[in-house]
Amino acid sequence: MGNFKQLKQEFVENLIASNKLGDVLVLEEYPAKQSVTKITKPIVSIGISDVSIQNGAFIDYLGLSSGQMDANEIYGKNAQVTFCFKIYAPIESGGNVCHEIFSRLCDYMVFDSELDFEQITAEKQGFDKSVSGYVLIGKAVTCHVITK
Repeated sequence: MGNFKQLKQEFVENLIASNKLGDVLVLEEYPAKQSVTKITKPIVSIGISDVSIQNGAFIDYLGLSSGQMDANEIYGKNAQVTFCFKIYAPIESGGNVCHEIFSRLCDYMVFDSELDFEQITAEKQGFDKSVSGYVLIGKAVTCHVITK
């Protein structure tokens, strides 16, 4: 993996391609300055909120590459990446739609994503006046090996 922006982009693109969320609009990080217009369909925005880097093993040595005739030493670190997401639903659809979308998002992350998610949480839900709709805020944690 080249960088964290690419990691996020690939996650969003693969989620869209999977069609697990149906007609839900999936975006990379919903803009901080939210529109004052009313949302008309469910939206999921995805970003990265935290990255924690640790040595993979003793110092940076991870081990030997496998499946090759000439094994190479691999060096790198473990990155714990926390994705943040906001699920928006129009007021007419009700707040329960946020939880239904959250369940489908969890299904994708656990069963279909190439990333190995360790924890998925829905942190809070409420009404967002700026978009005239409900919002559910959550996080998902995955570990990723960064090689040198």
